[in-house]
Amino acid sequence: MSHTPSPISLLALLLCSGGAGAQDFVLSTPGTATWETIATPDGTQTVFTINDNTVFDWDQMLLGADSELIFNFVGGDTVTHYLNGGGTHLIGGDVTANGNLGFFAPNGNLIVTGSITADSVTLATLDVDAAQFAGGGAFSLSGGAGGALRILGDLEATTGDVLLAGESVTVFSQASILAGGRVMMGGGNDLEVLADGERRLSQNSLSGVVFHSGQTRASKIEVAAGAEVMNNGLLGEGSAKVFIEVGESGRISNQSQGMIASERVFDGEFDAAGTLIRPHEGDASTVIADASLKIPALKRPDGSAVSERRRITYSAPMSASADSIRDRKKPENSTASTGKRDSSLVSRSSFFGLRGGAKQKR
Repeated sequence: MSHTPSPISLLALLLCSGGAGAQDFVLSTPGTATWETIATPDGTQTVFTINDNTVFDWDQMLLGADSELIFNFVGGDTVTHYLNGGGTHLIGGDVTANGNLGFFAPNGNLIVTGSITADSVTLATLDVDAAQFAGGGAFSLSGGAGGALRILGDLEATTGDVLLAGESVTVFSQASILAGGRVMMGGGNDLEVLADGERRLSQNSLSGVVFHSGQTRASKIEVAAGAEVMNNGLLGEGSAKVFIEVGESGRISNQSQGMIASERVFDGEFDAAGTLIRPHEGDASTVIADASLKIPALKRPDGSAVSERRRITYSAPMSASADSIRDRKKPENSTASTGKRDSSLVSRSSFFGLRGGAKQKR
């Protein structure tokens, strides 16, 4: 079983890294920005005036807890930050903007313990083309040295999206993520983000993990990883739509404290029978024993049968698209699913898992 890193070990790493204030940077797009830094009692405050789409190159980002970066857009709409060092970058203070912000650390780790508020927020330990990212269309994320992205603070996209990407993405229980658009989390070293569509995030690698234990709220949430997605927090609520996808032989699991909004789609196959379970075709009942899964008869809208009721035994507890509270109210001899979606959240006692080759539906 996979485990997320301890916040205590991360704290020790940060103490070794310093974190007193933001380090020196280079403006790579001359004439697009000016700034002023003032000392505060415990840190610094730097106010940037942005005149056009801007690119900054940082040797290392170490923004202390009492320091602040403010990006005031009077022109353009996007600032791209390249965090170039091979060590650990820290955003421990407050970052605010009335435009789009992206922080990319393709050769190191990135840890956020402070807060970032902007129109849209992108954090990645992968590389990106700055012009493509700022263009407002599709863009790719790739390469990098397999750095870790760790979120322990607060992220808010006031009107747009929050995107988290890297070989390893961990959202700790302390973290809160809120987006006026959608939240996307990608684990892997080859990701693509589309400009629009029902599904905008795709990954094309066999490695990569996303561990989520925080509180994430948006109308749409997409999580894609090559190897594993684990949820132990809140992913969406109410009528939110949640899409989770893994690569070949990938694994999706929801831990005992995890809750996922009722509108959810999992891309993957159960390895035992190879039966693809899609929530829009019918629900599988919740776990009835430590190693068994009861699947009711599935029917199409015209009443014709898709499959008969059956019970499958696994080496680990598994179920798909289950609402355990609703299922406990059903008679034991129930033989058909209504196909009706329940607007309540997944019960804290429910558990689901998917294994096998993911089917990408675009």
